[in-house]
Amino acid sequence: MKIWLDDQLHDPAAPNRHTPEGWVGCKDGKEFKAAVTKAMESDEGITALDLDNDLGEESLEGHELLQWMVDTYPEVIVSEDVLINIHSANEVEARKMESNIKWWRKNKEETIAMKDRKDPWATLDKH
Repeated sequence: MKIWLDDQLHDPAAPNRHTPEGWVGCKDGKEFKAAVTKAMESDEGITALDLDNDLGEESLEGHELLQWMVDTYPEVIVSEDVLINIHSANEVEARKMESNIKWWRKNKEETIAMKDRKDPWATLDKH
């Protein structure tokens, strides 16, 4: 599955943000997580991700969803067979996302091992 993430999927003023043919379009974090989960739980898998960052006030941002991917499905992010592109107009976040992807791919074993790490904050007393 090829997944396109952009909150302007249907904006007539932004045709370059519409879902390309052959891709699954997601306008927010909920749709993105559902598409990723469906792809990973089926035999289809993920072959490409094309991500925006700024998805509106009601959604997680692209960099947060990328972190969710690393925490949940690191094997997708570290795979050189998966095309990952960032098309965000937010240049600062786009560069950070690209830098993180590069680091995760360079450090594959460590990135995959992070999936099994325990949450250090979960053990704190939350009174």
